[in-house]
Amino acid sequence: MKITNLKSGNIMLRLSLLLIVFSLHLAMLPAFAINNNIDFRYISSSDVHSYIPGSDLKPSYISSGNPDPKLAPPVIDITVQPSEARLALISWTALPVPTQGTFHIERKDPSSSWCEIKKLPFNAPMEYIDTISFPYCAITNFEYRVRYKSPAGTDDATSLTKSALLSDITSPANVKSLMVSLTQTPGGFNPRLTWNKITNDAISTYEIGRFNGFSWPATGIAPADSAAFTDKTSNVCDNVFKYIIVTIDRCNNRSAPDYDSIVQTIKLTVKQPANCDRVARISWNKYKAMPGGLGGYSIIRDDAVGQSMKYDSKDTSYVNASDLVDGHTYTYHIKAYSKNGLYTSSSCQFVWQYSAALIPDVYIPQVTVEADSYIWVSYNLSPPNTVQKIVLERSDNGISGFIPVDSLQSSGSNYLPTSHYLRDTTADVHKQSYYYRLLVYDDCGGKTYSSNVSRSIFLEGTSQPTQNTITWNSYETWNQGVESYKVYRILDGDPTTIEMISPLPATANTFTDLLTGVDPSHEVCYWLVANEASSLAISKSNTFCVVKEPVLYMPNAFNPDSYNKLFRPVPKPLFVDPQSFKMIIFSRWGQQIFETTDMVNGWDGTINGQMAPIGLYSYFLKYKSMDGKEYSKRGNAMLIR
Repeated sequence: MKITNLKSGNIMLRLSLLLIVFSLHLAMLPAFAINNNIDFRYISSSDVHSYIPGSDLKPSYISSGNPDPKLAPPVIDITVQPSEARLALISWTALPVPTQGTFHIERKDPSSSWCEIKKLPFNAPMEYIDTISFPYCAITNFEYRVRYKSPAGTDDATSLTKSALLSDITSPANVKSLMVSLTQTPGGFNPRLTWNKITNDAISTYEIGRFNGFSWPATGIAPADSAAFTDKTSNVCDNVFKYIIVTIDRCNNRSAPDYDSIVQTIKLTVKQPANCDRVARISWNKYKAMPGGLGGYSIIRDDAVGQSMKYDSKDTSYVNASDLVDGHTYTYHIKAYSKNGLYTSSSCQFVWQYSAALIPDVYIPQVTVEADSYIWVSYNLSPPNTVQKIVLERSDNGISGFIPVDSLQSSGSNYLPTSHYLRDTTADVHKQSYYYRLLVYDDCGGKTYSSNVSRSIFLEGTSQPTQNTITWNSYETWNQGVESYKVYRILDGDPTTIEMISPLPATANTFTDLLTGVDPSHEVCYWLVANEASSLAISKSNTFCVVKEPVLYMPNAFNPDSYNKLFRPVPKPLFVDPQSFKMIIFSRWGQQIFETTDMVNGWDGTINGQMAPIGLYSYFLKYKSMDGKEYSKRGNAMLIR
């Protein structure tokens, strides 16, 4: 028994010593890891057991030259999925996930070496779509791989390769800014198409299709380096031709027809008028697919004597009703233009001879204010014996809102005189200026507006203690223009004081009267006369009277037994409406003892016919200025005897 116990004790002692040695060995490993910045998550068990502290033996992750196990080369797994026979959907994973560096997607075909097709940063989505284009017209076996490049180049990695059968079946781009215009050539007019040349889609040809009512057969081919095509067809002025362009690339892929960009020529029609019509009625079809949007249409008219006129329209019709001369030949054409003015499309020219009744021409030589109360409008007609009725119309802005205000009607078969006048008695000449035009009717029942819209002169102004300033609008419109303006002044309505105080140039719209030598107590009124250049025609404005603040003084004492027997405003009030005057007298206790509306006959110092006691009395005044502004005034006055 004793021997057995002894052996057992020795065994236990040996086991204890082995446990102590093993614990010391394990305690050294964390210290080594901490001191050498080693992350044991990246160390294999063989590396741990093969490393002896202080020796030259290094684990595999150190001996490989990688000082940081977190930058160990990732393992890249790539997937390539073909789509639509022209796209390669490339995706991949990389573990561990890099925290820096770049991915390089590379492609290889049977006849070439690896080439990079895309470079992505480490933090970009790990996917890319490769689109196959020319010269790969036939089905080709492409190989793909993804390479990772680290900043130092020591942790690069490359995936395995994956392949896909692909070819260029991508439809090329359609042309942009397609236009068609009818251009004149020695043989007549031909449709000419223009577009923006495509430079980056391996285009081989442009196929021009023209609509035949059912389909779009090709009417011509243009080479890849062109941006224009002329259709050598006939009868283009009598029809509307529609065009579309299909692009064809070098793999013979065709673009999808862009039916939203169909262009068509402009067909112009000018209707020959009847004898009493006397207008050119012009119409055309709408231009479609204008690059940048359609801005409008210009109607250009040329005549046999070399005169050219241009009209603008937003619609597809226009009535040319001015300046047509019987027997003259006119040439019209339409030009559609874009909103930015960069693109235009022209129609054929239409030659048209005008043959109709004479068109009367009416002109307003004078619009003037008469008697400072209404507006007088004169007219001149030519040729004679062409007008049965004339209507005077008025507008506030000269553009819209014209309303009839007066008219002249001939009797029987008689025509109106070539010179006469009409009146606008509804105009408020002291409020604003007005625009006028004339509407004439001939024996055909036709009508035409006057060639000029004329504007009356409205005069207004402001006042300061030592000067008055007047302003006005320019007179509109005389054929010769305004030569000058003349300012006239009158004092207190006395005709003997009228004088022309200043001639002014045609550009003037304001004048300041310094009132030199004028008593400030006078009412000052002005009017203006415009003179036409090289003519006797004039236009007179309304009369503007300067309205100043009322001046009304009251004495602070009066003596009924002396020279100032009445308590009233002294001296005569200035710029006060006498019909608005009212005065109330109160006793010292606030009782009303007198009231009057007569500025001349004031209070005589009595109460109910008895002499009022000497003392202080208060008063209240109420009155208006000449322009109707209300005023009031309170004060005290001493009654003495």
